[in-house]
Amino acid sequence: MSTAAKNIAAREDGEWLKMDVLGNTVGFMVRVVQVQIFQAYYERFGKSGPTTGEFSALAAIRENPGVRQGALASAMMIKRSNMTKLVQSLEREGLIVRRTAEDDARSVTLDLTVKGHRLIESVLPDVEGFNREIMGALSAPERLMLLGLLGKMNESLGAKD
Repeated sequence: MSTAAKNIAAREDGEWLKMDVLGNTVGFMVRVVQVQIFQAYYERFGKSGPTTGEFSALAAIRENPGVRQGALASAMMIKRSNMTKLVQSLEREGLIVRRTAEDDARSVTLDLTVKGHRLIESVLPDVEGFNREIMGALSAPERLMLLGLLGKMNESLGAKD
């Protein structure tokens, strides 16, 4: 059994499952790590901070003021209907403002409010620290390599759309 598979093979009752095939499948391993990261995020920020989706949307809007809602949904790989619900929630909380795009009345643009800026600025250091912690098993060069490889895979897979 590979080291990667061994790390996911324990069941709740302590019984070991053979996971050689899945443990050597990038999609399965990325999903397992994603679930673990989300669980750790919610344990750390669950009641006091934004959800992973809220944080991602706020961070993206911060870096792209006036972003179109559809473009944000595509970039975050969220169904438009789910993005609409997320945007409505963020707007109700006073974190973002929606505007009709000047060049297309069918399009909506998004900007952070002062409250949204304050929130993202207040949680960003903690989220960055959390990111360093979850990547703690990797050396600095390995972290860069992992992010680079994931980016390369993203570009390659995205090019097939």
